[in-house]
Amino acid sequence: MTNDHFKPPTNARQNAPNKLAQAKREETPTMQSKHLTKTPDTFVRERLFRLGCIVATPGALEYMNRNSIAPAELLYLHQTGDWGDLGADDKVENALSVSQGFRIFSCYRRGPMQEAIWVITEADRSVTTLLLPSEY
Repeated sequence: MTNDHFKPPTNARQNAPNKLAQAKREETPTMQSKHLTKTPDTFVRERLFRLGCIVATPGALEYMNRNSIAPAELLYLHQTGDWGDLGADDKVENALSVSQGFRIFSCYRRGPMQEAIWVITEADRSVTTLLLPSEY
């Protein structure tokens, strides 16, 4: 049964092909490094752990909104092992935390004032929180 009145979506974003999904459908070979997969037009990082319930403090929400910072970007970086603005020792500690099930901490400096936004995933992976250091 067809509907002569059906019109496909005109939103270009809805019509744009998902290159990653297309590559998987075509079973395109990939090149892999430790946590990075390259498909023909896209880089995809392996997600290293569950985030659990995602929450954010009022200050973090206000700062990200005011400065057009996408929380999803920070969460993606955090979950894929880009710990942001941490020292070498803290990065080593995070690598251990991922493998041993300890708390994981990231720090990203964004916005015109480069204020820090912390992302913390609890050891049991039940909750990940975005917050400003002043709200800790």
